[in-house]
Amino acid sequence: MAKTYTITISDDDEDVLLSTIVDVQDWLDKALSGKINNVKRKVDTEFRMLLDLDPTVVSIPADINGRLSLIRSRPEYAQKKLDRRT
Repeated sequence: MAKTYTITISDDDEDVLLSTIVDVQDWLDKALSGKINNVKRKVDTEFRMLLDLDPTVVSIPADINGRLSLIRSRPEYAQKKLDRRT
């Protein structure tokens, strides 16, 4: 499922941004994409050892999206999300 987020910036803030970037929307899209990729790598690194040490895990996907799918199905991941909310 895809999510849509909307942000509002003032005309002054847009003007300042446009003094150093060409397209605010393109910059926002790339900044968010970069952040998502950084978090994916961080979560992958953090949970990879758990997958390696778990004898019930028969195989680990070679691609990061496959590993993240496996990671997100684990109770440790659900607990981490709960811990972040409190």
